[in-house]
Amino acid sequence: NDSDALSSSYESYDEEDEEAKSRERTHQWPSEESPVGQMKDCRKCAFLLRKKRFGQWAKQLTIVRENRLQCFKNPKDRSPHVDLPLNLCNVIYVPKDGRRKKHELRFSMPGGEALVLAVQSKEQAESWLK
Repeated sequence: NDSDALSSSYESYDEEDEEAKSRERTHQWPSEESPVGQMKDCRKCAFLLRKKRFGQWAKQLTIVRENRLQCFKNPKDRSPHVDLPLNLCNVIYVPKDGRRKKHELRFSMPGGEALVLAVQSKEQAESWLK
């Protein structure tokens, strides 16, 4: 069916465009807006997409430090919007497939809502799971 092929190619074009924007953002460091304070002593740091309540995605600075996962809405923010103790989290990697347009990491705590972050590849997911 021709309409399926068109739909599929459009989705993949959109995804590549988003990945390119993400890489561009990473290469801008260091800049005046660089979150130097938040990055201090961090094990892992990147701009990742966080899935919001109704399925929208928001780009956030995501940091792992002192065995905590922290997300900042704005790189200049002093306190994180999300601050999870990794030793209490169950983390699951969900690979990209036909329905999902992104590779996902799902962080969940007993009795809490899951935090879903999008990564660009299986390799990037594995590096965040270490």
